Amino acid sequence: MDPVPEIEIVIHASDGSNLRMRARLDGVAWASIITRSKAREAGHKVTELASDPQNIIIDSVETRHTPIGCIKLRYFQKSSPRSQEEDFYVVENATHDVILGAASHLFGNSPEGPHLFPIGFKPQSKGSYTPPYGLEVEQASVTLTLNYEAEKVYQEEQKQKDKERREAGIQMLEAKEARMRQEQFQPYQQTPYQQQPYQQQPYQQQPYQPQSYQQPPYQQQQYQQQQFQQPQPYQQQQQQPYQPPYQQPPYYQAYQYQPPGSG
Repeated sequence: MDPVPEIEIVIHASDGSNLRMRARLDGVAWASIITRSKAREAGHKVTELASDPQNIIIDSVETRHTPIGCIKLRYFQKSSPRSQEEDFYVVENATHDVILGAASHLFGNSPEGPHLFPIGFKPQSKGSYTPPYGLEVEQASVTLTLNYEAEKVYQEEQKQKDKERREAGIQMLEAKEARMRQEQFQPYQQTPYQQQPYQQQPYQQQPYQPQSYQQPPYQQQQYQQQQFQQPQPYQQQQQQPYQPPYQQPPYYQAYQYQPPGSG
């Protein structure tokens, strides 16, 4: 079996120190791996993972790794000042401190272009070949010999693109601020008053039409003679006999004792 390409990387620890670790490029593993002891040395926060058969990682030497956690690390190659942040799955034991999977940016899969980490290792092959950009890939190790001329051109292009994007953003921001200031402090422009010319309407005299007076017809009231009612004859009332007013007898007369049989 051909040996797997090996590389030395430097990982930034949480305390600011740099940890050198033995790593190898693996074109079969679907994710990058770091041992538990090295993850503890890095000191970064580890996210624990539940045991799941779908998370098992099989590398190119057909070793099955069961992740127990996940950690986000920033690393750079030994001969390159560039750094890259990547998720590593924590395992108990492995043949190397770090195993860089096929999804790693070291395989040139970075969206920023092949100049970021242009390692010419073929994921489908365990052999070695000479890739472009002046890189040499050996079976036992990976030696980075960057093409500094191509790298310099790439850096200049990136700086020019960044400058253009920055200038375009500044111009858009200035135009937006100017438009806002113009809308906010624009003086009030009064519309000039336009007087409409007076147009006199021609006088149209209406022809005189005399109206004849119509007297309402006279309606004579019919005289209705009231019937004479003869007065009723006088009926003399019968005179009542005179009755003197009631006089109460004296007290002693009213209650005078009368012996029995005297009456």
